[in-house]
Amino acid sequence: MSASPKFRLQRVLELREQAERARAVALAQAEQGAQAAREEREALRAARDAQAEAAARPGDEAMSVGMLRHARFVLEALDLRIGGADQAVTTAESLVRRAQDELREAFVAKRALELLKEKHVASAHEAERTADRQRMDDIALTRFHQQGDDRPTTT
Repeated sequence: MSASPKFRLQRVLELREQAERARAVALAQAEQGAQAAREEREALRAARDAQAEAAARPGDEAMSVGMLRHARFVLEALDLRIGGADQAVTTAESLVRRAQDELREAFVAKRALELLKEKHVASAHEAERTADRQRMDDIALTRFHQQGDDRPTTT
C-alpha cells in the first residue's frame, strides 16, 4: 500500500485548525478577563461592606456630622464603583459567550473538513484495495491460462 492519499483541501483544514486554536486562546483570555472583573467587583463589595460596618459600629466616641457625611460619601463612591464593576463583569461575560460561540463555530467548520478528509482517505484506500484485488485476479487468470496451455490434452 502507498502513502496516505493527497487531500486537496489539506491547507484549508490546517487554516481551520489554526483558527480554532486562535479562538481557544481568545476564549481563555476572555475568561481570564471575566474572572479578573468578578474579583475586582467582589473586592469592591468587601470594601463597601467593611466601610458600612465601620460606620454603623458604635465606637468609644460619638461620630461627628462631618465624619458621618464622609462615611456616606465613601459608601456612595464605592457604590458607584461597584456599579461600574457590575457593568464590566456583564461586558466580560458577554465577551466570553461570544468567544465560546466563535470557538464552537470554528470547531464545526474544522470538523466538517476532517470528515471530508476521512471520507477521502477511506475512498482512496478502498480504491487501492479494489485495484489490488483486480491485480490479484489478473495474476490468477494469467496463471490459470498458462497452466492450461502446459497440461497434456487427453483424448
